[in-house]
This record gives sequence, structure tokens and C-alpha cells, in this order.
Amino acid sequence: MKYASKAFEGMAHIIQHEKVDRVYAVATSASRDVKNSKDFTSLIKNKSGIQLDLISGDLEAELIRKAIQQQIDLSDKESLLMDIGGGSMELTLIDHGRVLCSKSFQLGTVRILQEMKNGPDDFEALDKLISKSSIEINQFLDGKISSFKNLRMVGTGGNFRRMLKLKRKIFEDKKANHLSPDELEFIYQRLCQMPYLKRMKKFDLRPDRADVIIPAIRMTIEVLKKRPIKKIYCPDVGLVQGVLFAMADGQFKEVRDLSST
Repeated sequence: MKYASKAFEGMAHIIQHEKVDRVYAVATSASRDVKNSKDFTSLIKNKSGIQLDLISGDLEAELIRKAIQQQIDLSDKESLLMDIGGGSMELTLIDHGRVLCSKSFQLGTVRILQEMKNGPDDFEALDKLISKSSIEINQFLDGKISSFKNLRMVGTGGNFRRMLKLKRKIFEDKKANHLSPDELEFIYQRLCQMPYLKRMKKFDLRPDRADVIIPAIRMTIEVLKKRPIKKIYCPDVGLVQGVLFAMADGQFKEVRDLSST
């Protein structure tokens, strides 16, 4: 909480310096699930003046859907939207632009890592955790997509962006904009053959990505099992863009990523 409040104080100084007149700060699974969430939001408010909104999993999924819609036309076919965070995973089923169902699962990558007692290379523990969670995933999806013949997956968040980068590197395809389930399985096996530190060096992964990427891919493979999905698209959007679109209320001309400028 102390480190977080310092970070928000820094953001408040930037907001003031840049004369930003509208701020909307949201917190997701990690914050809404802890017992002292009210103490946390009060501390942030007192230290920085920023009001932190603990949004629900359903709202999180809806904001992500709005972001995806700006990149991919969701009205032309059936789509399964999947967002993987540290604390939760959101699945949303879209039928030609219409939301059929959406659910948030307490199956985030950081949660999983905390259960892997022997570290990020404890693949046996990972398989057990995913297999246990697959029951809930199957109960949500089975029966809803049985009539779908041309279903695509759209994955959002940093882990999906990294999956696409791994494909471009491993398959030497710099222009790739999607993955196939077989390619993702191949990437997973390659990563599992290397210990944590070697993965970081070989594939230029940050320490906080080299550990979570394994459970993220494993979760995705589990969702793909026995489902008519041939392509996984990884647009460079997520919750941040969804929040911005909601704030703009549709009144925008273009979206640009300024994080590297």
C-alpha cells in the first residue's frame, strides 16, 4: 500500500503539471478481492486526490470489448474474447456483435504463480491447477458454442501481445497478426524446455513476463481445447484503451500509443 500510494502521488504530480482535467482510475481483481480494499482506496484518495474505482469483472470485460471493437469488427462472425490479468481471466462470447455471455474467473497468472510452490518452472503443479479450473471454464462454454463453426479467439493484455511477439521470433514471421492453436502449443513446449532464466535471455523477456507467460499460455490452451477455433488474434488494446473509450463516449478520431514517445 505504501509503494502504491507513492506511485499515485507521482501520477498526481504529472496530472497537475500537464493540466489534465479528467481522470478515471480503475482497479481490478487484485484490489477488489482483498479484505482491506476500502483502506487502500481511502489511502490513495488521501495521498493523491485520485479516486480509485473498484470495477467488477463484468464491467472490466465490457470495457475490454469496447476497446477490441475499435480494432476488429466483431459483427462479422462469432468471437471468443479472452483477457488474462494477474488476478483474473475474463471470457466473453460474441455472436455477430451481440454479447451472448461474459464471465470473470479468479484465474489470474499471479494467483497461479502463488500456488506453484516450487517456482515458475513447477509445470506439474501448473497442470493440476489448470485442470481443476477447467471444470468451471467448460461449464461456462460448453453448450454455448456447439453450433458455432467459425469461431475466432481475440486475446487482450500483455501476455497475448507477448505470445504474438514470440510467434514472430520463433517462426521468423515479422508480419504475423495472429496465431494458430498448433503454433501456440509449439511455443509453449519450447518455453517449457527452458528454465526461467534461460527463457528471459533467449526470448528477451522481462523478469515479470518470463514467469507469468507460462501459465498464461497454458490457460489459453485449456480454453482452446475441443473448440472450433483456428485463429487467435492479439490486437494491441486492452482495459486501458477501454477506459479511454468510455471516457471519450465515442467522441474520438484516432487512437495512438504514446507510451514509447
